[in-house]
Amino acid sequence: MLPGGAPLVHDPSDWTCRSAYEGTYEREVLRLLGDLLSAGDVVIDVGANVGIITAHASRIVGPTGRVVAVEPSPRCLEDLAEVTVGLGNVTIVEAALGSEVGTIALTGWDNPDHRGLGSAVPGHRAGLKENWFEGEVLEVVQLTLDRLLTEQLREGSDVGLLKVDVEGFEPEVLMGAPGLFRSGRVCSAILEVTTTLPVDWVGDLLTETATTYDAFAIGESGRFRRRLQLIPIDVESAMARQDQWNLLLKRR
Repeated sequence: MLPGGAPLVHDPSDWTCRSAYEGTYEREVLRLLGDLLSAGDVVIDVGANVGIITAHASRIVGPTGRVVAVEPSPRCLEDLAEVTVGLGNVTIVEAALGSEVGTIALTGWDNPDHRGLGSAVPGHRAGLKENWFEGEVLEVVQLTLDRLLTEQLREGSDVGLLKVDVEGFEPEVLMGAPGLFRSGRVCSAILEVTTTLPVDWVGDLLTETATTYDAFAIGESGRFRRRLQLIPIDVESAMARQDQWNLLLKRR
């Protein structure tokens, strides 16, 4: 059980589970959820991993809200199901999201040290040991974000939070819902940006949403007592970043 009452499957040999137990996993994102979400909101968690963000969001949106947790990796799905078994407002979708409906090859999903490393972009992180992406290549179902929203939500209903953390495949996910941000349907979005891959999509997205969304890099400040920090960001500063980071878009 994590602070705040969210459940956790703990495997000390796994990086994701270990960092969650230690309180360092996506710490700033978890702190931000309480500011972004309210009771009754709908959350779309793309790349739900072992359910840490899904479980936190479930507690915040309550029984009148919903969390749709999207995850293709069988290793993560087993833990995700266990974590959410008592959470009646969570729906698990066993699929990847991309630019078209079909199937896609998933690599890295069976890494023994990091169950959240599964990606449709093999070897996308510079500096990782080569064998982190060796193992079984798994064909998984791929949906589009547009199709997911059509199947899971009422027509025209708002998305309180769209969170996308898919190990470098974020632009493909957004290509599956090309008019989503123009529609204004998304209240807030958190998108992981992997700078070892091309980030042109970030500049395009910030340009598209410049008049309708405020954009921030999510970070922390403080040497000993860490505090959530939202750093306003534009196309130029976003394209200049060299670290892996999370982009926040907030509808005005």
